[in-house]
Amino acid sequence: MTDKNIPRFVIPERAVSKFVQLYIDGEAYLRHDSYYTDHSLILEETLKEFGIRNYVVFVEDGRVDIKGERYEAVGMGFLVKSFENDMKYNLSDISYHHGIGPNQKHLDDLTPYLPEGIKLTIREKR
Repeated sequence: MTDKNIPRFVIPERAVSKFVQLYIDGEAYLRHDSYYTDHSLILEETLKEFGIRNYVVFVEDGRVDIKGERYEAVGMGFLVKSFENDMKYNLSDISYHHGIGPNQKHLDDLTPYLPEGIKLTIREKR
């Protein structure tokens, strides 16, 4: 069971960061870190935050498996602050190693839990 005191989303300090959309115990969360941080590291740190220690790390490339007993990562990519509005962020691109991009269903599930005024959207590829 997840801790209700752990925020679903924290407003980024950076204009551009990498993100992971995931469900933990069926609840939607979005975590982000530096542009230079690997998506697997963001996922691994999030699992540790929730006390999840039983997950698979692939030996050949160090990737954390995107699905485990209590979790599933459903989206990865870049989180970019809008130039027009400081409260709006765009999710875009994909994770090269995991082969997944932003997930609209997850975003819909997360939206009711966002801080007031925050807007997240998926930016379509051009």
